[in-house]
Amino acid sequence: MLKITSKENPKIKLLRAVRRGINRDYVFVEGVKLCEEALESGLPIYAIFCTQEFAASPKGREFLDKSKSFLQIELTEKLFKTVADTDAPQGVILLCRRVNQAKDVIERNLNKSKLKLLVLLHKISNPSNLGAILRIVRAVDACGVVLTKGSADPFSAKAVRSSAGACLHLPIWSGISFTDAIEWAREFNLKIVCADAKGDIFYMENDWKIPTLLIFGSEGQGLADYELQLVDSKVKIPLSNGVESLNVAVACGIMLYHASLVNMEKCRINFDF
Repeated sequence: MLKITSKENPKIKLLRAVRRGINRDYVFVEGVKLCEEALESGLPIYAIFCTQEFAASPKGREFLDKSKSFLQIELTEKLFKTVADTDAPQGVILLCRRVNQAKDVIERNLNKSKLKLLVLLHKISNPSNLGAILRIVRAVDACGVVLTKGSADPFSAKAVRSSAGACLHLPIWSGISFTDAIEWAREFNLKIVCADAKGDIFYMENDWKIPTLLIFGSEGQGLADYELQLVDSKVKIPLSNGVESLNVAVACGIMLYHASLVNMEKCRINFDF
């Protein structure tokens, strides 16, 4: 195993640049579970960085044995702490390459998936909310995610953690403008639905069996008036006791799970605990 002790090593500088979001060619993945997710995702692995303590532990030996075909680099404990993004690092970091094929994968998914539902996130700036939504999208097996310009990076270290690695498995089409995304959805014959606190109908009244682009606006402002004019339907969640809105990830979870249940041929919910 290659060993690095200098903070000036080019690979250490690359680690820091990826962690800080300066280099967006790679994804910074930290922790055993997330690194395992990265291996399972099929994304190209650049290198695995670990401490001597991790490499000597039973869990570390098992993980490194599974990933022995990739470059493995041992760092000193002191050096590892300078590149880690967590307060209590587990001793392993992985860098994998980003793959830019999301649009093609999304279009294939829309043609073959049972749940023909695509989520568009417009200027969602909080990486924790973004990560939570990505985890929900993967859980319900939706077709993917579109992120407009001005949204948080779905592959930032914080978003990777918040998504529990879901971002490594999902097709995420980033950097498109809102109007271009709407135009593409029209060409793909998607019904355009947005979540809106002042929506015309409750989300339960919407027909989720129609191929749909479901839009969630920014946490603080939602969609602008001219953007609302571009959608086919505005749906809302019934709220009581003066509550005006829900966290965007919570609202997304409510609607996506409802749409998923509607599209199931057989749905049995067991309430026996």
